Amino acid sequence: MSAYAHFGWGPHQCLGMSLCKLALTTMLKVVGRLDNLRRAPGPQGQLKKIPSHGGITIYMTADQSSFWPFPSTMKIQWDGELPPLAAN
Repeated sequence: MSAYAHFGWGPHQCLGMSLCKLALTTMLKVVGRLDNLRRAPGPQGQLKKIPSHGGITIYMTADQSSFWPFPSTMKIQWDGELPPLAAN
C-alpha cells in the first residue's frame, strides 16, 4: 500500500494514516470480489508509469501530458450487479 498512498517522509506521519489504511484495504477487498471485474481492453487497461530518481515510480496523467505521483490511468470494466446493501 505504501507505493500508492504516501503518509509523509522521515519522522513526520499523517494523523489519519491508520484510518486511511483500514478504509483503503476494506474498499479494495469489496471491489476485488466483484464478479467479472477486469482491465479495459487495449491501451486503456494499461497503467502508464516510469521509474524516477531514487527508485520511485511516477505515473502519467490520463492525457499523457505530465506525470503524477499516484496511478490514475488504468481503466477497468465491470458489468455485473451490485450486491444488496445489508440492513442494520
